[in-house]
Order: sequence, then structure tokens, then C-alpha cells
Amino acid sequence: MPLADWLFRAEAICPLCERAFSLLRVRYSRLTVVRRDEDFCTHYREGNPYRYWVWVCSHCGYASPETSFSSPWRPESLRSLLQGKRPAVDFSGERSFELALASFKLALFQAERVFAPYSQRAGLSLRAAWLLRVEGRGREEEIPFLRLAREGYLLALDREKFPVGKMTEETVRYMIGELSLRLGEAREAMGWFSRLAESRDGDPKLRNMAREGWRRAREALEGAG
Repeated sequence: MPLADWLFRAEAICPLCERAFSLLRVRYSRLTVVRRDEDFCTHYREGNPYRYWVWVCSHCGYASPETSFSSPWRPESLRSLLQGKRPAVDFSGERSFELALASFKLALFQAERVFAPYSQRAGLSLRAAWLLRVEGRGREEEIPFLRLAREGYLLALDREKFPVGKMTEETVRYMIGELSLRLGEAREAMGWFSRLAESRDGDPKLRNMAREGWRRAREALEGAG
């Protein structure tokens, strides 16, 4: 499917510099889901919408996911960080893989500099890993971002109050288990999955996913032995 069939030109207002800029947005209704991985990475038949997941203001360089773009964390700190700067490249048009990855790195850099919530940084890192996966870049290239995501979720679990956005505490526990498994730490993953699977509260679907995750972790551990 041509890009024009699932992308459309739109205009947004930057909440920091208050200027309008142009960008390409995704028409998810035009995309066909092929499968979803255990960590919720979605694969589409038509292309890789994760390339356009991070919005970047063409004027001041503010970078954030579409879902949180209009509500920046510590906006005054971000304004100070970005004062007098402009993006070195143009993110407003069709994005190559390299440009898409650069948008994630820019958003992560800004989030870290203003001490954005750990859950927010974890979500950025996780989707950067998804970008690499859907592009077929290889598991090794995902690992640094998966590690950042797991570290962020661990810290969020300890220091943040849930739910955070659409993520419940149960979801975060499941993600820590799944990320541990993807990082080759099957025994650690089994512990997280086991605690969630044995819980009597919360989402039954998530408990079933945890049971399946525990089985996959056990098989990985047996295979390594």
C-alpha cells in the first residue's frame, strides 16, 4: 500500500513555542494488523507506523509521542533546554528508518533531561525497540532499548502511582517479566510471571498471558540447560 494511503498531512501547534508546524500522521484505520507480539508490539501488513509515533516541532525541536505531545512534562524546563535551538533535520515529511530512530533518541534525550516519569521513558524505549523489530534490524539492536524499558518500568513500579495512562500495575509487572525473558533472563521472568499468574485480583486475560509467559520462560530455561 502506498504511503499516501495510510499517512495524511496535518498541522499541530507546539505547546512550547506555540507555533504551528506540519507533520505526517497515521491513519490506523487503513492498516491491517498481521500479529501482535507478547510485549504488545503490533506488526502491520502495510508498513511501519512507529516511524511516525514521535512528533517533532519543526521550530523548537520539542519531541514527544502524539499521545502526550500537547501536555509536556515540566514545560518550563523544556523551554529552557530548547531555547535558541532548531532541529538539525526535517522530521515533517516521509521518514527513513534512520530519521525515525533519531526522533526516538531526541524524545528520550529530552525526557531524561527534564526527569520525565520513568513510565514515560520506559514507553519511549519500548517503542524504539518495536521500531527496530518491525524494521527487521535484528534482536541485538533491540537489546539496549529493551534494557532501558525494563529499568524504567522497575523504577516506575517502585516510585509511581498507578494507573499511569492506560497502564495498570499488573500490566507493568507483566511487561517486566516479558522484557526479562526477551533479554535472556528466563529465571527472572518466571518470578514476575508466577507472581502475577497466582494473583486472584485484576485482569483474568493478563493472568492467562502471565501463565503462558511462565511456560515460555520455563522452556527457555530448559533449552539453555
